[in-house]
Amino acid sequence: MEARVRLSDCEISGVDSFGLRRADQPGRTGLFRPRQSLIEAETEQIVSEEQIEVETEQIKAETEQIGAETEQIKAETEQIGAETEQIRAETEQIGVLALARNSS
Repeated sequence: MEARVRLSDCEISGVDSFGLRRADQPGRTGLFRPRQSLIEAETEQIVSEEQIEVETEQIKAETEQIGAETEQIKAETEQIGAETEQIRAETEQIGVLALARNSS
Protein backbone atom coordinates (compact mmCIF):
# COMPACT_ATOMS: atom_id res chain seq x y z
CA MET A 1 0.00 0.00 0.00
CA GLU A 2 1.49 3.28 -1.06
CA ALA A 3 0.51 6.63 0.41
CA ARG A 4 1.34 9.87 -1.30
CA VAL A 5 1.28 13.22 0.42
CA ARG A 6 2.00 16.47 -1.33
CA LEU A 7 4.74 18.42 0.37
CA SER A 8 2.54 21.54 0.23
CA ASP A 9 0.04 19.71 2.50
CA CYS A 10 2.65 19.11 5.17
CA GLU A 11 4.66 21.03 7.67
CA ILE A 12 8.28 20.02 7.78
CA SER A 13 9.67 19.82 11.30
CA GLY A 14 13.24 20.40 10.23
CA VAL A 15 15.58 19.85 7.31
CA ASP A 16 19.22 18.88 7.46
CA SER A 17 21.75 17.46 5.04
CA PHE A 18 20.16 14.01 5.44
CA GLY A 19 16.70 15.15 4.34
CA LEU A 20 13.56 15.55 6.38
CA ARG A 21 13.53 14.72 10.07
CA ARG A 22 11.23 15.08 12.99
CA ALA A 23 12.17 17.67 15.58
CA ASP A 24 11.18 15.48 18.53
CA GLN A 25 13.14 12.48 17.20
CA PRO A 26 16.39 13.73 15.66
CA GLY A 27 17.99 11.39 13.19
CA ARG A 28 14.77 9.83 11.86
CA THR A 29 14.35 10.83 8.26
CA GLY A 30 11.35 11.15 6.02
CA LEU A 31 8.90 12.00 8.79
CA PHE A 32 6.61 14.97 8.55
CA ARG A 33 3.18 15.81 9.87
CA PRO A 34 0.29 16.61 7.54
CA ARG A 35 -0.74 20.25 7.77
CA GLN A 36 -4.41 19.25 8.20
CA SER A 37 -3.67 17.44 11.47
CA LEU A 38 -1.82 20.54 12.69
CA ILE A 39 -4.82 22.68 11.83
CA GLU A 40 -7.13 20.23 13.61
CA ALA A 41 -4.89 20.25 16.70
CA GLU A 42 -4.81 24.05 16.75
CA THR A 43 -8.59 24.19 16.24
CA GLU A 44 -9.12 21.80 19.16
CA GLN A 45 -6.89 23.98 21.32
CA ILE A 46 -8.82 27.12 20.33
CA VAL A 47 -12.12 25.38 21.03
CA SER A 48 -10.76 24.24 24.40
CA GLU A 49 -9.66 27.78 25.24
CA GLU A 50 -13.06 29.16 24.19
CA GLN A 51 -14.79 26.49 26.29
CA ILE A 52 -12.67 27.50 29.28
CA GLU A 53 -13.71 31.14 28.76
CA VAL A 54 -17.39 30.15 28.55
CA GLU A 55 -17.14 28.00 31.68
CA THR A 56 -15.28 30.78 33.51
CA GLU A 57 -18.06 33.25 32.69
CA GLN A 58 -20.63 30.69 33.82
CA ILE A 59 -18.78 30.18 37.11
CA LYS A 60 -18.61 33.97 37.61
CA ALA A 61 -22.39 34.24 37.05
CA GLU A 62 -23.07 31.36 39.45
CA THR A 63 -20.76 32.93 42.04
CA GLU A 64 -22.61 36.24 41.78
CA GLN A 65 -25.92 34.41 42.16
CA ILE A 66 -24.62 32.59 45.23
CA GLY A 67 -23.47 35.93 46.64
CA ALA A 68 -26.94 37.43 46.12
CA GLU A 69 -28.58 34.40 47.73
CA THR A 70 -26.15 34.65 50.65
CA GLU A 71 -27.09 38.31 51.16
CA GLN A 72 -30.78 37.35 51.08
CA ILE A 73 -30.17 34.63 53.68
CA LYS A 74 -28.31 37.14 55.87
CA ALA A 75 -31.23 39.57 55.67
CA GLU A 76 -33.72 36.81 56.51
CA THR A 77 -31.54 35.68 59.42
CA GLU A 78 -31.44 39.23 60.78
CA GLN A 79 -35.23 39.43 60.45
CA ILE A 80 -35.62 36.15 62.32
CA GLY A 81 -33.29 37.48 65.03
CA ALA A 82 -35.38 40.63 65.38
CA GLU A 83 -38.59 38.56 65.59
CA THR A 84 -36.97 36.31 68.19
CA GLU A 85 -36.06 39.35 70.30
CA GLN A 86 -39.63 40.61 70.01
CA ILE A 87 -40.98 37.24 71.16
CA ARG A 88 -38.56 37.29 74.12
CA ALA A 89 -39.72 40.77 75.11
CA GLU A 90 -43.37 39.71 74.86
CA THR A 91 -42.66 36.56 76.86
CA GLU A 92 -40.98 38.62 79.61
CA GLN A 93 -43.93 40.99 79.63
CA ILE A 94 -46.33 38.06 79.98
CA GLY A 95 -44.19 36.71 82.83
CA VAL A 96 -44.21 40.09 84.61
CA LEU A 97 -47.99 40.35 84.21
CA ALA A 98 -48.43 36.82 85.52
CA LEU A 99 -46.30 37.62 88.60
CA ALA A 100 -48.23 40.83 89.21
CA ARG A 101 -51.52 38.96 88.93
CA ASN A 102 -50.41 36.23 91.33
CA SER A 103 -49.09 38.71 93.89
CA SER A 104 -52.31 40.70 94.08
